[in-house]
Amino acid sequence: MKKFKTLFLLGALLVSATANAQFTNMGRPAADTQKEEIEVSNVLKKGFSVILEAGYSIGTGDYQEDRPVLTASFGYRFNPYIYVGGGVGGAYYMDSEVFAIPIFANFRADFINGRISPFVDVKGGYSPADAKGAYGSAGAGCRFNKFSVSLGYELFQAEGRYGGTIDCWGYYAKVGIEF
Repeated sequence: MKKFKTLFLLGALLVSATANAQFTNMGRPAADTQKEEIEVSNVLKKGFSVILEAGYSIGTGDYQEDRPVLTASFGYRFNPYIYVGGGVGGAYYMDSEVFAIPIFANFRADFINGRISPFVDVKGGYSPADAKGAYGSAGAGCRFNKFSVSLGYELFQAEGRYGGTIDCWGYYAKVGIEF
């Protein structure tokens, strides 16, 4: 919980610093700000969008298994700030030698329509593959033009082979690209 508070505080500081940098001369916009806003306003456009991410998750659940993670989300950006989509991912649990292939819904909110923008990302779904079970993740990050880096926590509750559930949770770090 402390890490999420720290990430939220970092995001708020980034938003504050970016907003403050837009103004000079006691609160009046700088003369060249309008030209810069025209160039920057097209960074994230309304319409169909694809987000590809690759990363690594450090396991914290019942078995604490680390795993590489890939996700692809296909959706619609309603404006420069709101993205809603669905996608598929893949994670390979190296110790158990099993795959999880979650199919998920994805929501992402960008805070600024600029070259650099903090964001939050939430995914929820189900893996019908080798490792079956409920999937979810929540994270925060920063986008640099079309590239992004993020940190978060993913939840995967796999169905046990002999009944019951196995918690395969973990902290992740990802890099991504949006087009």
